[in-house]
Amino acid sequence: AAAAAPAPWGHLSQAVYALWTVAPVGDAPNGCVVTYANAVSISPRLFMVALYTHTLTRENFIAAGGGVMQLLAPAHSPAVHTLGKTSGRDLGDEGQSSSKLDALRELGLETRTWRGHTVLAGGCGTFELRLKELLPVDGGDHDLAICEVAAVDESEPAAAPLCTAALREAGIL
Repeated sequence: AAAAAPAPWGHLSQAVYALWTVAPVGDAPNGCVVTYANAVSISPRLFMVALYTHTLTRENFIAAGGGVMQLLAPAHSPAVHTLGKTSGRDLGDEGQSSSKLDALRELGLETRTWRGHTVLAGGCGTFELRLKELLPVDGGDHDLAICEVAAVDESEPAAAPLCTAALREAGIL
């Protein structure tokens, strides 16, 4: 049988973000890749994030009432596997890094601190999100969160972001 054709949205190139969260009990920072996200209002500044269900990042985001979104740069493409294909729950097991940030540093990626959150250095934009509402709709394998943009890091230079088309071309997606 022939392989199924990809869904139309599989042809689109979308921005690639890292969503950074910390558990309210003080666990290590956790991050995941987010590509289902977009601004939904200019005034007030609102952003919609699709949170993959059953993930530590989702649990932390809801429990803490938010997190930090970082628009990744092309130099961050090596981070995608660690952020998107590993679980923060499994880290620290035998033979694994103690946190996703440690795993990213082992890949040679540098980090920095912004508003008390550790993020990757050299991003294209970083902003703090506060959970406004978890939408009561069936989002399939994602929960839809409407968030207020609480703060924006003005120190990062505007640059071309990492997009899913580049990840597909590199064989990462």
